[in-house]
Amino acid sequence: MRSTRQGERLALWSAFEFDLGTLGLRKHGIRLRLEQKPAQVLARLLEEPGQLVGRDELVDLLWPGEQHGDFDQRLNKAIHKLRCGLGDDPGDPRFVQTLSGYGYRFIAEVEFVSRNGRSVPALVPNGTVRHDSPPHSRRFDPSAEGKEPDTYAPEHSPGRTGTHPHHAGMRTSLEGAWARAPISLHLGGQKFWTIAAGLAIAAALFTTWILHKTKQWAGGRRSVAVLRFTNLSGNPADQWLSTALSNWLSSELAAGSGLRAISQEQIAQFWSEHGLSDPDQVSPSLLGRMNHDLGSDLVLTGSYATSGTDGQSRIRVDVQMHDARSGQLLFVVSASGSRTEIFDLASSAGVQLRRKLGLDALDSSNLVSMRAILPTNPDAARFYAEGTEEIERYDPVDARVLLERAVALEPEHALTHAALSTANTMLGFSEDARTEAKSALALSASLPTEQRLLVQGQFDEANYEWDKAVEVYSRLFQLFPDNVENGIRLAHAQTLAGKPLVALDTIALIHQAPFGSDDEARIDLAEAAAAASVSDFRRQRNAAVRAAELARTSQATELVARAEEEQGEALRALGSVAEAMTLWKDAQTRYTAIGDRSAVARLLIDQGRVHWEQGDPEGAEDSYTDAVLMSEKIGDEANHGRALAALAQVRMYYVGWAEGEKLCNQALSIFRRTGNKEEEAYTLSLMADILFTHHAQAISLYQQSLQLSREVNDRSRIAGRLMDLGIEATVQGKLSSADNYLQQSLALFRQTGERNREGLQLNLLAIVRTWQGRLEEADSLSAQAVAILGAVGDPVPLAQSRETRGIVQMEKARLVDAEATLKLAIEEHRNANNPGGVAIASGQLAEVLLKEGKTAESLEALRVYDAWLRDASKTELIAGEHVTQRAIVGALLDAHGGKFERARNEALTAVSQALAADQGSMLMKARLALGEIELQGADRAAGRRDLNSLAAKAESTGFGLIGRAAQQTIAAYDQNSAHASSPIEASGRN
Repeated sequence: MRSTRQGERLALWSAFEFDLGTLGLRKHGIRLRLEQKPAQVLARLLEEPGQLVGRDELVDLLWPGEQHGDFDQRLNKAIHKLRCGLGDDPGDPRFVQTLSGYGYRFIAEVEFVSRNGRSVPALVPNGTVRHDSPPHSRRFDPSAEGKEPDTYAPEHSPGRTGTHPHHAGMRTSLEGAWARAPISLHLGGQKFWTIAAGLAIAAALFTTWILHKTKQWAGGRRSVAVLRFTNLSGNPADQWLSTALSNWLSSELAAGSGLRAISQEQIAQFWSEHGLSDPDQVSPSLLGRMNHDLGSDLVLTGSYATSGTDGQSRIRVDVQMHDARSGQLLFVVSASGSRTEIFDLASSAGVQLRRKLGLDALDSSNLVSMRAILPTNPDAARFYAEGTEEIERYDPVDARVLLERAVALEPEHALTHAALSTANTMLGFSEDARTEAKSALALSASLPTEQRLLVQGQFDEANYEWDKAVEVYSRLFQLFPDNVENGIRLAHAQTLAGKPLVALDTIALIHQAPFGSDDEARIDLAEAAAAASVSDFRRQRNAAVRAAELARTSQATELVARAEEEQGEALRALGSVAEAMTLWKDAQTRYTAIGDRSAVARLLIDQGRVHWEQGDPEGAEDSYTDAVLMSEKIGDEANHGRALAALAQVRMYYVGWAEGEKLCNQALSIFRRTGNKEEEAYTLSLMADILFTHHAQAISLYQQSLQLSREVNDRSRIAGRLMDLGIEATVQGKLSSADNYLQQSLALFRQTGERNREGLQLNLLAIVRTWQGRLEEADSLSAQAVAILGAVGDPVPLAQSRETRGIVQMEKARLVDAEATLKLAIEEHRNANNPGGVAIASGQLAEVLLKEGKTAESLEALRVYDAWLRDASKTELIAGEHVTQRAIVGALLDAHGGKFERARNEALTAVSQALAADQGSMLMKARLALGEIELQGADRAAGRRDLNSLAAKAESTGFGLIGRAAQQTIAAYDQNSAHASSPIEASGRN
């Protein structure tokens, strides 16, 4: 048991401060997240600094009464988490020393003070007593609530000692911002992490009704925040009742229509982020803060205490109801009885609470629903409560173990299956998540209406039934419009169902209702995500900035981190990469502080992607490696697979094809084992990207990816794979197929509202129209693409669309316009720090300048390309149509200078390159250049023959641009030949 030093004392060492009563840890005065079991270990070690505490004793402390389980592994995990929280290296410990096979001891010098700051005698490792003053340290003061500075300390972890052989990554933001962050759904006290679902609010009449009901309910229904109960007996075996009782009474008070319950997740986050632990810390100022941040009118606190032996143990439950606005205690209710009657006692307390609050008594159907909230088996209820707590603590691995135990003891409890589905989703086990969601739905008939609908929505999402899910969330929002999460769920669902503009209308509707500060921040975050889905990155940034300001005011660490993540994504898309990286680093620190390591892994993948796009493969390698190690360590299979797939791209370029394929196959193995079809489809597309010069293999992989995306109804990625197939067909010269794929893709992107990708499709269609010789259509399409991508503000796609526009202008003989357009594209690539884009656009500019007769400038433009090619070829595999384009322009320049034999050889090289790479379109252009050069050189008959053959081929394959150019070249040659063969000239020759 704890020594008398516990309770009202603080332990101080180095830069740390640990409250022995609340088990709260701070560094430099900043709250750090330390989970309960590591905190219990630290408290026990601090009871006797310098003294050995045995492993068996710690196991008994952490898991009292448990007889079965891998306690060695679980204790090792608790010690590891403690060391991570303290930034302690087990190889060179400063704080916690391991005595292998025996136990642990705390070896740093420790000071102890009372909470009022008065020094008390403190033991140090050598056992002597010290009385000198403690170092200055900022400690929690309830009267100073809300004054803590906006700084957060990261959780330290051991540094990497080398490069991990696996890596990580995601493609680009074009794959959709919605894949980045799961949505929180609440069933009682648990948090559901979902992908979210689909369709729209029915009509304007429904919208008007919702707005009316939201205002009416939010203004008329009081809200209540039920805090976790205090375990007065201090028996760890009873700690689970803290969660169970709060869940029970929260559900009981929300039954009917008299009160609205603040979600347990929001309360837990608020409590943790303000450095609070026990409800006895509630003060009038804190109640006021809960009213402002959480929108709660009432706050319920409670405690429980057990007495007697195991055979005749009794329990007493005391509940206090506070007015959050005035800070006054309204009333107290109590219930006591046998410990086996705990839920009957909770129900009795609930009846008294409802009576004092003037709420109607629950009818028989409501009472049945209440009984379905928690398992009836006490041990199952304990594991369920502990499992949902672990979900809130971002530890789905432990949650999964606990919830599986609960299911084994009581397989008929719906919400245990639902919570287990959530834990599996967090870990990336999609198939298991679907199985548990199905079980939850089958057992959900007796649940209260709100929980039953949430279970239905979870099931529909797990099975990719977006239209059904949106129907469920629409009904949920109709019935409970004053719960902000219901509106946010609906907006997410509408977006994934391909109705993002309707989702933004829903969010605008929610904004009009009065909610707490934290809820307003969540609404802004939902707006940011929806705006990203329609490529409105400026709106995304502005909404994220508003969310961050609100969250900082309420010290809501997770919300600040999410806002910074969204803001960074918007800035990255707008070209402000340095600002984005700074925000992501800050968000990473915040996520680390609250223990959300999956979010840290996600951000590492995003940072690696930026490094890769900015031409920094070493930075990408480091970020992806860190993501692999982090996700692998915490069992996050989804991010682990994504990280490996991203690393494959880096390794393919710098190690070899085989290495990239190996990493992709590792990722695929993870996704197939876990049933994650979305990410399996995405990884197949990445493999196709890696094999882009091997068209048959790439096309096969794109088609497999397309099929999987269709199975999971992932419309954005369906459109993406159709786009990829359209690009492949264009490169191969299959213009009819390319047109078909790109038209389908364009239609889908317009449905999903992804403006940036709509612009990309218009640009790609302009390229196809150019090859077809339909230059007026190409001109119009390229102009639309530039306008859309310019409005979106994503710099690299905008520059690429300008390149296409410059080519169209060149083919229309508007050479001055083409030169200006391509020079602007080059400048945009340069501003976006995209050297490859600068080089490729320079190669295109060289052709325009040659047509203008600016030979020297054309040569200089080619030198820019060649310099990049030489530098890039040292580290990368350089391939693509731009290589063939360079050979063509070089050949034409040599012909312009009269070097016909050299020009012909270069043109033949271009033909060979196009044939080897199966570049059907560039092959046509290379053959055109070869024919033109031959007509100017010694083998004019061969040139005329080749051009006639090319014209016929172009006509049969739809290459109007090439066919027309070949015919014009032949006609010009024939005209010149006829002129040279006139009688006057003939006599002159004679």
